[in-house]
Amino acid sequence: HKFRLQYVAQPISIAEISLSAPPAYRSYEDLLAEYRAKGYKNASKTIEFQAEDHVSDKNDSALHRVPNTDPRSVPYEAGYTRLNAIGDLYWEDGGQKLEWSFNVEEDGLYRIDLRVGNWFNQDLPVYRKIEIDGEVPFQEFLQYSFPYYKDWKYRSLVTESGDPYLFYFKKGLHKISMTTVLAEYAD
Repeated sequence: HKFRLQYVAQPISIAEISLSAPPAYRSYEDLLAEYRAKGYKNASKTIEFQAEDHVSDKNDSALHRVPNTDPRSVPYEAGYTRLNAIGDLYWEDGGQKLEWSFNVEEDGLYRIDLRVGNWFNQDLPVYRKIEIDGEVPFQEFLQYSFPYYKDWKYRSLVTESGDPYLFYFKKGLHKISMTTVLAEYAD
């Protein structure tokens, strides 16, 4: 085997190089079985927040709040431009990551519902790696597909069979992040 580094423009120092196998991820079915074994119950409360207002981290300055004139966008006020969405056309490059923080008031199982739009590449889905509290919770979230829509859609994060994914959150602060991955389009 050969491992080659090519000098491009700047000097660097390297102390160590290691090669390791990628981590193995469990399936959602395995996680759900664990939840059932522990007796976790659905939460009785709903957590709602505006994505553009709860960004706790991003890795690209191009990812910023953008205006959306759809009257169902919140906040909305006729005759005014509001920065009431995030991502949009600027969230398309591989590796771009947005992270949101939210507070959970009650331990329990929650589903994640989003208001999403993907109208840029006609009939093509986009893919995101989804992490909860800094970790990919199961294999299906390494490249989660968001289908093409001509308009905004309310959508739960769902399994291939259409059942909402459930997540156990303890009371307190949590984070969810989504990173653009090119999935079937490129390595």
